[in-house]
Amino acid sequence: MRSGMIAFCAGIAVVSQFPTLPEVWLFWFSGAGLLGCFRFIPYSLMATLIAATVVGMGWSVAIGTSRVEAVLPDYLEGEDFWIIGKVTGLPQQSGRAQQFAFDVERSCFALLPQDCPENSVVFNNRLVLLNYYGSNPMMPSQRWLLRVRLNKPHGFANPGGFDYEAWMMHQGFVAKGYVRENSFNTHLEDGGLSLALFRYRLRERLQQVTTDFSNDGIILALVLGDRDQISADGWTLFTETGTNHLIVISGLHVGFIALLWFWFADRLVRFFPALLLRFPAQKFAAIAAVAGAFFYSLLAGFSVPTQRAFIMVLVFMSGKILARNYPVSFAYCLALTLVLILNPLSVTGAGFWLSFVAVGTLLLAFGGTRRPHVNGVHELSIANEKRSFGWFWNAIWRRWGLPQWVVFVGMTVPLAAWMQQLSLLAPLANIVAIPLVSLLIVPLSLAGAALVWIYEPSGIFLLHRADELLTLLMWGLKQLSGFESDAMIWHFFGLNLASYCSAAIGTLLLMLPRGWPYKWLAAVLFLPLFFPARNIIDEGFAEVTVLDVGQGLAMVIQTANHVLVYDTGPQFSENFDTGEGVVFPYLRHLGVRQIDHLIVSHGDNDHAGGLKSLLTLLPVHKLTASLLPAAANQPP
Repeated sequence: MRSGMIAFCAGIAVVSQFPTLPEVWLFWFSGAGLLGCFRFIPYSLMATLIAATVVGMGWSVAIGTSRVEAVLPDYLEGEDFWIIGKVTGLPQQSGRAQQFAFDVERSCFALLPQDCPENSVVFNNRLVLLNYYGSNPMMPSQRWLLRVRLNKPHGFANPGGFDYEAWMMHQGFVAKGYVRENSFNTHLEDGGLSLALFRYRLRERLQQVTTDFSNDGIILALVLGDRDQISADGWTLFTETGTNHLIVISGLHVGFIALLWFWFADRLVRFFPALLLRFPAQKFAAIAAVAGAFFYSLLAGFSVPTQRAFIMVLVFMSGKILARNYPVSFAYCLALTLVLILNPLSVTGAGFWLSFVAVGTLLLAFGGTRRPHVNGVHELSIANEKRSFGWFWNAIWRRWGLPQWVVFVGMTVPLAAWMQQLSLLAPLANIVAIPLVSLLIVPLSLAGAALVWIYEPSGIFLLHRADELLTLLMWGLKQLSGFESDAMIWHFFGLNLASYCSAAIGTLLLMLPRGWPYKWLAAVLFLPLFFPARNIIDEGFAEVTVLDVGQGLAMVIQTANHVLVYDTGPQFSENFDTGEGVVFPYLRHLGVRQIDHLIVSHGDNDHAGGLKSLLTLLPVHKLTASLLPAAANQPP
């Protein structure tokens, strides 16, 4: 059963690497043929694995094909037309615009809205991402008639960079655009109470009562998953210390909330013996844990990461609810399979790999361990009676330090693959930050957010305590990151598939039980990850790459011994430019750690907008420019 689920998931992962989607009927035909063959041949494990892989590939192709077919048609791209639908999710302020998700119910390709027929089916039942530059506040559940201009989801097509198009497809968006200024744009009606509207009202309420807080943006992120209010300096600090996973509603927080509800319900139900005559306390506790994880996921908008975390909690608690002793590996494989059945595109996102690798690493390292017994008494209890100082630190290391080290080692490969950097401070920072955030700050923030509706002073009191603890955490992280912070961030350059595979095998070797032979080979297997082989160009040849930066120019010319960059592309906003988002990731993908010569043709934004970021991220031996923008003249 477990091998079949792994094969099914592997089939989905294989399809994610296809450059184009094949015809789905090929997989259904192959699956039907395999089922027919099984009637005439005896059962074999290999045949089952092949069939499960084909089914997984077929399911992934079917879902991917439906997503592709739902994308904005070519004839509507760049054209103005009418849509009627509902605002969903939490609208965000993005510069001068309000950005929000819009669920299109009906659309019409006409000049005036009154000319639209009632049964128009131009572009219906789709989810689009819109920017609105008007003054009317966009609120969830509102229905609008809007004149829009849309484009297909697309991003920069460069190796090593962020795949924005894949992210849009993963989130379910089939188009992105903006609302055209038009006098016929009409707010039709306010929708009824919905989850998105409740989250919107709660965000407004929290913003009102936390205006004088030092960490109001982090509290919003922990309660609602709204990360847009966190400052750039804050994100930099969390990234440098490897604690950025704590400032989002991740699987870690959902899991801790489930454990908290499990513990509370397990203790509470014991005061009611009549209930225990019907069901054991653990069953009540497991149901409470699932309920707690579900409500916290709803509060976060039931986003893709929280859906994944809730499914994992549900699967792991189902054994207690159904009174079945499922192996941990079976529950893990079942959670993995359910997540990919619901959304096969999850396999293209970093969150999927980071969360499942973290949990899998802990299960592999600690899932089979048991405390030794001596005459029915734990040896740990005997050591506790001695009350020795060494036992105290040894217990802290086993409970908090060792798991952090295990996760740090296990997450090295996925962090290298998706983030291209690794914080060497992460194990030390997380030893303190994880219990502080998950056991104190998150419960205080959630309790305070709930009480502001019932009795505001008590809610503000709890939120103040959470803010004070966050201030203490930020101070500690700043002190920690102040010691040679640049040296404590390892950036990965020039990695390839062989580097990842070698390090992954080394990780598995380290996670095996103590005493396993040849574990020292892990050190050798990690070498290609930290010191990859660079692709050397032959003498007398040059490789010229014109990068996709939209309206602008950026070129990389590489020879056997030198790297020249010509122009750096535009700056799109205060938070994004192509120097950091396109040129640097591509150079990192090549394994380039230094630019020998950087030429900027002129100071227009579409050619020099990314210059300042590039100067900050990589050393430049020589800079040549005719005219630089004022911002680029400032030292990095």
